[in-house]
Amino acid sequence: MLQQDLSTGLKSGKIFRGKIRINPGNVNESYVTVPGLPHDLLVRGEINRNRAVEGDEVAVKVQPPFAWFIRNKVAQQQNQQNQQQQVPADPQTRRGPEECPWQDCTSPDQVKQVLCELLAAKPELRATAKVTGILAPSAKRDQLVGLLRLVGRLPDPSLPSWDPATEASMPRPLSAVVEDALAGDAAGEPGDEGRAHLHLIPVDPRLPICRVRASQVYNMSAALLAGLLRGEPAAGRTLVSGLVRYWNPNSLHPVATLRASLGQAGEIESETAAILEAEAIRSGEFEADVLACLPPLPWRISEQDLEGRKDFRSHRVFSIDPPTAKDLDDALSIEPLPGGDGWRVGVHIADVSHFIEPFSALDVEAGRRATSTYMVQRVIPMLPPLLCEQLCSLNPGEDRLTFSVVWDMGKDGSIRSTWFGRSVIRSCAKLSYPLVQRMIEGDFRAQDTGVWLHGDGVTWDQVEADSLALWSLAKQLRAARFNGGALRLDNTRLFFSLDNDGNPVAAAPYVQKEANQLVEEFMVLANISVAQFVSGVFPDRAMLRRHPPPNESKMGELRDAAQAAGVQLDVSSASSLQASLAALRASEPPEVEGQSAVERLSSAARHRRMVDLVIMLATRPMQLAKYFSTGDCEDALELWRHYALAVDHYTHFTSPIRRYPDVVVHRQLAAALDVTEKGLSPLAAAEKHRLLDPSLTCAALGLTERAIERKDGRAGNRGAHLHRGEPTRGGLGAAPASVRVSND
Repeated sequence: MLQQDLSTGLKSGKIFRGKIRINPGNVNESYVTVPGLPHDLLVRGEINRNRAVEGDEVAVKVQPPFAWFIRNKVAQQQNQQNQQQQVPADPQTRRGPEECPWQDCTSPDQVKQVLCELLAAKPELRATAKVTGILAPSAKRDQLVGLLRLVGRLPDPSLPSWDPATEASMPRPLSAVVEDALAGDAAGEPGDEGRAHLHLIPVDPRLPICRVRASQVYNMSAALLAGLLRGEPAAGRTLVSGLVRYWNPNSLHPVATLRASLGQAGEIESETAAILEAEAIRSGEFEADVLACLPPLPWRISEQDLEGRKDFRSHRVFSIDPPTAKDLDDALSIEPLPGGDGWRVGVHIADVSHFIEPFSALDVEAGRRATSTYMVQRVIPMLPPLLCEQLCSLNPGEDRLTFSVVWDMGKDGSIRSTWFGRSVIRSCAKLSYPLVQRMIEGDFRAQDTGVWLHGDGVTWDQVEADSLALWSLAKQLRAARFNGGALRLDNTRLFFSLDNDGNPVAAAPYVQKEANQLVEEFMVLANISVAQFVSGVFPDRAMLRRHPPPNESKMGELRDAAQAAGVQLDVSSASSLQASLAALRASEPPEVEGQSAVERLSSAARHRRMVDLVIMLATRPMQLAKYFSTGDCEDALELWRHYALAVDHYTHFTSPIRRYPDVVVHRQLAAALDVTEKGLSPLAAAEKHRLLDPSLTCAALGLTERAIERKDGRAGNRGAHLHRGEPTRGGLGAAPASVRVSND
């Protein structure tokens, strides 16, 4: 498409733009979201997709109504009967000069209005579209990971019996012989359709099968080539990475260049390398210029570092984390208010921004990595280990620089006042979720903890009492949140047991208990409080996080699907959906007279599976939470709202060791404190903390919940099941071990 035609089409609404998403379960279905339409545009088949791949930003043209997809099977059958009986077509959908009722529209809003009216009148229809151009290629084109497959016949029938072990005695190397065999495929298109050629079959079914040039065989080992010639099963083949080089408009397959061999499929390290390559995760060692930004060792907090910081080192502060955690970026404290009529609760977060100079090599690398990546058997950190495991980690018994949010609360969890500031703490203990859970359940015994307490006079009785007081407040905060309309959709997540070699030997559902909820409530409250404070000082540039409401049409489909299964869901609001799901979780399967104990157990298991399925289906209409700058919608405060949390202001502040947006928010909080405490103007404070350059936040704003999830989740599937078969097109592909809609 010519640039002029594209520009004209976008202005008139004849063409829309958006990112294409391909259904991994059915690659013949793709979707493009157009704001203002009741549902996504459906792109059916490879021809209409027009060489677009997952994540491409594309230009799409809505097809005439007669070509729209009929979603309802009954309506499909009726439509076929009408065609057979030659019933005159509806005026809105007949072919001819008026085949596009929006033909005379002159703006996108007018076209959307017509489309909405048509879809409202014909709810059984799904608007379809055709890709007319690729505006911005997806990075996925450079992240191919898959298996090679030999297609067609070889000119020399003896080739499959070639033994790489005796190759040294052969007159010609195997790679040269194979290149000759594939010579007809040198340009990426076979001269003889029956002649042998190579395909790269991506693991991700959303990416296209690619042709591989014959010359690429010189990048392959003799063992790999011999396995291909013998038709070796996929489980024994080598995973390779590559990138799309070009795509001929008349070809079904693009031409790819191989980049590297990743190792044998099914091996832990090979599969890990494949995940990292496919998701473009920067997993290498930190470069010398990045490490040069770190403070020299031994490092100690100086008097200058302490200036302007509130000292919490004499307070009982402790962290609560998974037992194996090394990057401890949050800690809690609690003490009674004078008079005993409430509590003073502190959330203390590692001051990572103290060590990261804006625009330094360290800052740039952290922004590129964007988040730490948690695999089943390893962590790929966002920051060098010196920071994430030592100087920033809130390790017990060590002085650490922090940002703190401190609330004075009533015993019912009501907030009376809030204080923000830089601080210094010395944690007295590294508690774990299981340990705190035992405290909550009344099963705690100090002699069994295996945890050291630090600090003069600190006792386990005090730490236990603090933990229980925090839980008492957290319960009330949580109840208030859900009474206020919050929604939580947690599907089953897996955790794995590993042997000494790092191989998974068992898997089980990860169950969130009260100890997890204790920490979650105070982290959510800290994020809300910081969002309110920073956006109040910088209404034109605060980085917040919003969660748009779900698509109404999809919520209606969820309600209807649940009703067909005998489940009543009220989807009118987040609060009503939460109440419906809570009632469903608490329900029991109906008792049937004469059922045996085994039958009752089977019925209960089916009921639990049904509940899990409904919760999974409820995640599908949900949109992704997004970072945004308040300046982009300063006059539309309703767009700031977070649907799942049911709050008007939210951000990410509590995980700066593992998430780059939190580092940006810390800088904004520091600037806001300079305005409120030192009297600087907002502009002067923004300049001081170098907030005016948009490149500082571009990595953070581009980080979505889906990006975070795909970095964490895909490891689970391959960790649990490493017996790889050849990827199938239209199959399920590599599904994550867990699916969840994040509360934040």
